[in-house]
Amino acid sequence: QEKLKSGDVFACAEVVRNLAIRLRNAKLSTAEQSMYANARYLLTSELAVSWDVDQEEAEARIDKALGV
Repeated sequence: QEKLKSGDVFACAEVVRNLAIRLRNAKLSTAEQSMYANARYLLTSELAVSWDVDQEEAEARIDKALGV
């Protein structure tokens, strides 16, 4: 949670990566699901601007990188 509050995109990416790995192996708790959704939104928003693509394209690229 603190990593998301920091506003650091690398910390946000770390949260997304770690929770995506956990999601592959087990069900996330409600709090973790919420954190994952928030982190993904922040990351996709940041990367969409950086890559000059829409939100959906950024999500697709993240999913591809995560292997989901």
